[in-house]
Order: sequence, then C-alpha cells, then structure tokens
Amino acid sequence: MKFIIILFLMLSAVLPSKADKYAEYFECADKENVPVMIDNLLSKGTRKYRLKEIRKRNKDSDHIAYYEYVGVNANLPDSVQLVVEINFLMKGANPDLGVTGTPVYRINSIIGEYLDLFPIYQIVSPEVTAESVVRNGANTDISDTPYPIHYSIRKTSSGYWKFRRF
Repeated sequence: MKFIIILFLMLSAVLPSKADKYAEYFECADKENVPVMIDNLLSKGTRKYRLKEIRKRNKDSDHIAYYEYVGVNANLPDSVQLVVEINFLMKGANPDLGVTGTPVYRINSIIGEYLDLFPIYQIVSPEVTAESVVRNGANTDISDTPYPIHYSIRKTSSGYWKFRRF
C-alpha cells in the first residue's frame, strides 16, 4: 500500500496540471508570439480573421488586439470583429522574496461572435455542447494550482459574446 501511495505522489509531481496544459493555448513568453497564440485559438472557429492592430492599453504593458473578419462581407462597416485583451505579468514573481518571475503575455478575454468563441471554450470544457452553452453561458474552474483559474463564456449586453480567463 505504501508503494502505491508513493507511486501516486511521484506521478502527480511529474504529470502536468490541467492549468499547465491549457497555458500553452492562453500564454506566451514574448510579445512577438502573441499574434501566433491568438491565431492558433481563432483557427478552431469557422471564420477567418486577420490581425488589424495591437494597441498598448496601459503602462503595465497590457495590450488589446483587434482582428477583422476575412470573408465575403469583410468590407462592410458592420463586419464581424474580434477584440482580444492581453495582460502582461511576471509569472511567479514575489517582490518580498526578491523573485522577479518570468515574463508572460496572457489572454484575459476575447469578445466576438458565439460560433467563433465556443470552440475556444471547448478547449477547457470539451464535454459541453454549443446548444447548452448558448442558452445559459458556462463556467469552468481549474483548481489543481495554487490559485484556481476560471474560464467563462457569456453573452454581453451588446449582443456579442465574451470568453474570459481569470
């Protein structure tokens, strides 16, 4: 019995957590890879988008990326767009202990059409269906980390949908 417990503890220390598994989709180490990370997520949807611009949002190096629809109606003024909020942080930083941390760009939210965001939400909750989420929205919590990570998808008052990672 001791062997099984020790084996379990050793495997759980070596196997990546769910949060680590999802980090590859929602985090990257440098600003140059932010568009690549976002394009990878958007490729899961049915529409094609192209990066229009990335603007610095504040002095903390947070950014907002604007994507525009590439399709038949792309030139219409009300053409579909996506807005992606990217936060910059020093992962693992602890100033009190003198630990500077590792620079990370992390997707905080994406605002757009439901059918473009639902496949992104399915990364963290593959068992949900498009029909169940469109009725009520959805939440998923990843708690196998020191700080739980929450994912949600909800319809906003503007009629667009918002995917959040917080």
